[in-house]
Order: sequence, then C-alpha cells, then structure tokens
Amino acid sequence: MVVGNTRECMELTQAACTLLARDRNMSLEDAVKDVCQVYNYISELTQLP
Repeated sequence: MVVGNTRECMELTQAACTLLARDRNMSLEDAVKDVCQVYNYISELTQLP
C-alpha cells in the first residue's frame, strides 16, 4: 500500500485508532490490516472506468 500524502496517512492512522478504541481485544496489527484492506478496496473502486 502506498499512501499519497500526509493527510491520507493521518486519516488512516485515525481509522486504526478508532477500531482499537471500539474493540479492546483487537491488536494493533489487526486494526492496521483492516484499515489497509478497506483503503485498498476503495482505491480499486475509484480507479474503475
């Protein structure tokens, strides 16, 4: 995954923190993986013709 700019990076970090706050049993690694999967999915959708 390549993040385009600082703002995107901060938004992804905030999303991971939100997941961690919602689910105290979730590991940091799992939160980051989930956020990256969603980010990649949205990126693919926005590149469709």
